[in-house]
Amino acid sequence: MQALQRKRHTPEFKTKVVLEVLKGNKTINEIASEMGIHATQITQWKKQAQEGLKEIFADHRGKSQSQKPLGEEVNPKRVRRLPRVMGLEAIYPKPKISSPGENSRRYPYLLRGKAIERPNHVWSTDITYIPLDKGFIYLVAVIDWYSRYVLSWEVSNALDVHFCLDVLESTLFQGMPEIFNTD
Repeated sequence: MQALQRKRHTPEFKTKVVLEVLKGNKTINEIASEMGIHATQITQWKKQAQEGLKEIFADHRGKSQSQKPLGEEVNPKRVRRLPRVMGLEAIYPKPKISSPGENSRRYPYLLRGKAIERPNHVWSTDITYIPLDKGFIYLVAVIDWYSRYVLSWEVSNALDVHFCLDVLESTLFQGMPEIFNTD
């Protein structure tokens, strides 16, 4: 009985098969039946080719092309000047963002120097935002100044008057302050 001889495929044939697989027009099984070879063999050749591509695009120190600096060296002063010339600027809160407008009326701070001596003497409320990945959530809270106790609070994903009024109404069920301070 004669021993079966292993088929030997040329590098050109292997390249042709792998390129057909990488095109993605046919499945590996379709290509295997057309070429007369096993699908596992095609998968192995594809894996070898992908590993070899990494080495082709790496330089002699093992760095890939994407890790090399691109373009030309540029003076940092030029990098700062050109966006300014084009009118580009980063979006972030600027200094003095809370400065009053020309026609805004200023009210005196009535609690300056006032002694807060008991619970329910002075309550205060404020709204703040909490930044998230995609937007903000808003927190409103009411506190008693004497005890520094948070009387009521609520979080909302929209800054509207209804969730603020809900907090105020739920707080007023607990008692009534003599002075209610807010911004």
